[in-house]
Amino acid sequence: MLGLLTQGKTDYAHIEEFRGNAFFKNVLGLRQVPSEETYRQRFKALATSTNLASLLPAYSVKLYNRLGMEPVVIEKDGQQWIRVDVDPVIYDNSDTKKEGTAHTYNKQFGYAAIFAYLDGGWMVNAQLNPGNTSFHGPGTINFVTQSLDQADKISPLTKLLVTDCGLEDQQFLEVLLARENTDLIIKHNQRRDSSLKWLEVAKTQGRLVRENKAKGYRIYQGSTYRQLKSSKKMLRLVFEVREIFKKNGRNLLLPEVKLFSVWTSIECFSEQEILRLYRLRGTSEQYHAEFKSEMDMERPPSDNLQVNNAFLLMGMLAHNMLKAIALDMVKDEGLGLKQANRRRIRTVMRSEDAFTGSLVPQDPNDEPASELLARIRAEREVGPRKRNARRGRNSVGVGVGNATLVPG
Repeated sequence: MLGLLTQGKTDYAHIEEFRGNAFFKNVLGLRQVPSEETYRQRFKALATSTNLASLLPAYSVKLYNRLGMEPVVIEKDGQQWIRVDVDPVIYDNSDTKKEGTAHTYNKQFGYAAIFAYLDGGWMVNAQLNPGNTSFHGPGTINFVTQSLDQADKISPLTKLLVTDCGLEDQQFLEVLLARENTDLIIKHNQRRDSSLKWLEVAKTQGRLVRENKAKGYRIYQGSTYRQLKSSKKMLRLVFEVREIFKKNGRNLLLPEVKLFSVWTSIECFSEQEILRLYRLRGTSEQYHAEFKSEMDMERPPSDNLQVNNAFLLMGMLAHNMLKAIALDMVKDEGLGLKQANRRRIRTVMRSEDAFTGSLVPQDPNDEPASELLARIRAEREVGPRKRNARRGRNSVGVGVGNATLVPG
């Protein structure tokens, strides 16, 4: 299955393309490539009668450690953190009758998946839930703690959990604060808060960081503290309040107030640093967008929820294999790719031919290798061919009337 998933082939029927492919069979150590139906039946048996799903996250950890990969470390005042992002994602499976598909919180029909990533895109956990699952509950708390446990096996450094307000819950916050070597940045849900009261808090407890009188707005940043109900602990709430006092050149009778705020257990970072760390979640969202679209994992192939959850976790392992290759591709300048800080999964999948090879029958009409090399050496000694001086239809220039202005 991994041999198919790393190529973005997620349907059982895709196995038929490789039935007669000796290289595919040999490189994976298969006695024979199974038929579509056999492939379907074997994976269902593995997913439903073994503990495959519970074992797969550990294989990703073993792979990470075996490859000697190093996590991205956040440092401040002698302290160090490893970032872990947790993101719920809706998987659209409309027009299907698969077990577990239902209308989700955003009215789509499908599954409610959830993922956990290290900074850099290495996936440490994944879970496929019924579409009507609420992420405010014990199931989500268990998933997050399991994900942090997996991250602990990768690095002993303190974990910084960063996640959306969809996971904000008093019990959830209490569990995280009680966990050793764990800090958090979680978006605060402001639905019950008065915007004008927040503006008052911003002016009294925050500081003005930006003002534009011409455009009519002010931005305040600051911190306040709120007490959790059960433990009575005080938790820091970092806020950014935008006061809009002018629109279309006219002053407003009452200002419009836009609030953004996050819970955090970290004290040594400034408000600006905490807000920036949260907003880096956009990169994490790109990772699961690649998994969902570029690896084509959004619509799992089975009608059985348990099988599809195992399929998702197999996809996680395939994703991490591709991530490891992507890291090497960033470092390797010999592949002819443009310089970049990271490689998309799609780029890795398209470049797989550069990492594989196979023996094929030789065409007796082919030019012998010795003659080919001699011809190449002779052409190099002659030097590069001179370019044609004429400018044809591929010329670069700007047309003006019947003339062409050629840059330079």
